[in-house]
Amino acid sequence: MRSFSGLFTCAVAVALACSSGAACSSERALPPGTGGASDLVPAVVADVGVGPSVPPQPPVPTSWDVHYGDIADQTVSAAAVDAAGEIALVGTAKGTIDFGNIAWPGSTTDTDVVVAKLASDGQAQWSRRYGDSCDQHGDAVANLPAGDVLIAGDFCGKMSFGKTAVETQGGEVDLFVAVIDALGEDVYSRRFGGKGAQIARAAAADAQGNTVVVGSFDQAFDDGSGEAPSAGKDDIFVLDLDPKGNVLWSQRFGGPESDLARAVAIDTKGHIVIGGSFGGSLDFGGGPLTAPPGHPSAFLVELDSAGKHLWSQTFSSDDAVINSVAFRRDGPIAVTGSFAGSIDVGNGPVPTLGGNDAFAATLDGAGKVIWGRVFGTPKSESGSGVAFWANGLLALAITSEGGVDFGSLSGDVSFEEGLHTVYVTTLDLTGLPVHGWSVASDEPIQVAGVGFVGQVEITLAGSFQSMLRTGRAKLWSAGGWDIFAIHRL
Repeated sequence: MRSFSGLFTCAVAVALACSSGAACSSERALPPGTGGASDLVPAVVADVGVGPSVPPQPPVPTSWDVHYGDIADQTVSAAAVDAAGEIALVGTAKGTIDFGNIAWPGSTTDTDVVVAKLASDGQAQWSRRYGDSCDQHGDAVANLPAGDVLIAGDFCGKMSFGKTAVETQGGEVDLFVAVIDALGEDVYSRRFGGKGAQIARAAAADAQGNTVVVGSFDQAFDDGSGEAPSAGKDDIFVLDLDPKGNVLWSQRFGGPESDLARAVAIDTKGHIVIGGSFGGSLDFGGGPLTAPPGHPSAFLVELDSAGKHLWSQTFSSDDAVINSVAFRRDGPIAVTGSFAGSIDVGNGPVPTLGGNDAFAATLDGAGKVIWGRVFGTPKSESGSGVAFWANGLLALAITSEGGVDFGSLSGDVSFEEGLHTVYVTTLDLTGLPVHGWSVASDEPIQVAGVGFVGQVEITLAGSFQSMLRTGRAKLWSAGGWDIFAIHRL
């Protein structure tokens, strides 16, 4: 049941089949490169689920904020947090970018790839910038064993990573994949091309250093063995590489409309789960999935370690997309994204309250929904990031133009009319929010990633314009878009 009083805020729990069972802090202004509220209208929350709630963990007094930028635009597209709390960032920059250890100058008109590794206290261990007079974009990142980092993106022209380099060969835009070691030096770099453009969207790695990169291409994709043509508009590629960057296998999936892979994760068995959106009809090997006519729908597919189809499904909805996926070690999968119209995440369609609403769900190893939940207001929300704790708790990041009411939970969650807000909440085993905090800006905020650190802490990374209110500080942009990372309980 939704509440239609006040701001029409809501957080609706969608029925599920389970397989087993705040005061605002004072703020101070911080310049770029340094570390560093209002009332919610209550809403009726309908909760359906099975299993015990997990109480919030005791707090640990560790918090910091950092941001980087200059008068030109710098953005982070992807972030990955490892078990030690270190954060790998990859993105795109114009002008000069300084992560605190070295200033990297560049053109104010052409974009370059930037990558940085931050320690668990937010201080930069190393940073690099790659590019030439053409445009390059960093789109995906994954942490590898021994502190190495995989980055992937798209480029034109030539990119030198130090000891290795890649160069486009006839395509408009090609895909690059590179591994940078714990000292910031390149281990290898690879180019994958074909006619048209090849764009990376997400990457993941296993404990042995094998990696998977997913993305899209509009005409053809060549993994080195020959071009595979698109079936229509944008198609999906899945590229599996060994620790030395050699291709183990690749797959192409597509239909007559645009199909986009936006998220990927790997479990301890080497199984790969991919989420995104598709239009019309799309078959991953288990029979066609169908989207409503004229409206893209969200897909989720699991492949085995050799790229063979295990299961696939769509959440019946209009204009839906999965933006982030995560595996828990013992098998469950978490997803989050957005939808318009209505969505079915386990127990029939649930309508939005206005624009796009956010959704989150967990599924078992066979793709059966354990629980699903929708978060919405009359404005627009999107699920932007999700991560598992070892004990099954979830970290969920939602971008919002309204004031989402998460019910009764600990932490510092605030909302002010007219601001764009990112809510970071911890959900228990049944999908109920138990703890949270928020950041806000008068301009849109882009979320690059969210991750758990230790037992009780969460790191959020992304990009902002103007000023970002973090609850403990005001971070001021140096001009256009700036990069931020925030660490909280």
